[in-house]
Amino acid sequence: MMFSIFRQTLPETDREGRRAAERAASLSLVREVFGEEAELLHHPDGAPWIPQAPAGTVYSLSHSARECVLVVARGVMAIGIDIETPRPQLMRVSRKFLSENERGFIPADDISLLLKAWTAKEAVYKAARTPGLPLADIEIVPGFNHAHALGHTYALHYPEPGTCVAVLIFS
Repeated sequence: MMFSIFRQTLPETDREGRRAAERAASLSLVREVFGEEAELLHHPDGAPWIPQAPAGTVYSLSHSARECVLVVARGVMAIGIDIETPRPQLMRVSRKFLSENERGFIPADDISLLLKAWTAKEAVYKAARTPGLPLADIEIVPGFNHAHALGHTYALHYPEPGTCVAVLIFS
């Protein structure tokens, strides 16, 4: 499975400026990949839509406090990406996003595994394109190499800590 990740660092700014920086970085990445005339629009569910993307191309965007990422692939059904920085809040909300089974192999005090689980679930959520899908209903398997949601299996890839790419290869 081949996919490409494109990155852009975000400038340090206040909360209001951050939104504008995220939008500018996202559009910059889209134009870097799909051409200077490319537009970044959104479907009603919030998923990005790039009219200039070639048929059969799938893509996903994510932002963290420090950077914006775009993942692009061909020959797969769907793709999602999430990028996050470690934060203590994950420990407080772990019971809300981890399934009972996952709580058996993901300790609630292990921030690195919680971050891995969170990014996986967010990436699958984006790939699934099902608004309202509870994160606890996305089931990560031990070993963190696959997740199941809505009757599909998603391959999980972790190109670096705090980043997960979820890929639906077969429906």
